[in-house]
Order: sequence, then structure tokens, then C-alpha cells
Amino acid sequence: MCDATREASEIRAEFRMMFDPGDSWGCVMSALFDIAETLYAWDAGPPAAWEFRPGLGEPEVAEWLEDYDEDTLADFGNALNRWADMLRARGDSY
Repeated sequence: MCDATREASEIRAEFRMMFDPGDSWGCVMSALFDIAETLYAWDAGPPAAWEFRPGLGEPEVAEWLEDYDEDTLADFGNALNRWADMLRARGDSY
């Protein structure tokens, strides 16, 4: 398995460990914000489609994301962003 595939499966596995099906919206948005802030902290910046606006203060790199590269984070963040759109369309946001 190539490194990119391994990284993609590893980040999905980490997300699944913290996922709460009773609060899909909260889990998806929490992970998406972690990824966006991490990319922002690394000066990579999240994609504009995520509509991320950094808060005041220094951006923080989420500990669970430290070992992934920018491409893996952006790819997984794009998947989470699509999932958030689906949840919002179903009325499952808050």
C-alpha cells in the first residue's frame, strides 16, 4: 500500500475512534475545524469552499493531526466538508 493510501486509511480510522453517531454534525464539524486550523497554522490554508475564518489568537495544530501531510488533511477535510453539506441538507445541523 502506498504512503498516501496508508495515511488516508489511518486518518479515517482515527476519526472513527472519536466519532459519535449520536452527534454526527458535532463530530464532523469538530474534525473539519481541527483540520482547517492545522492547515492554517502550517501556512497552507484550507480550501476556500470550507469557508474557514481563523479566530483571534494563535492557530493550533490538533495533536491527532500532527503526523499527516497537507494533502492528506486537505483530502480528508474535503470529504468531511461534503459530509457536512449532506447533514445540513438533511436538517441534521445545529
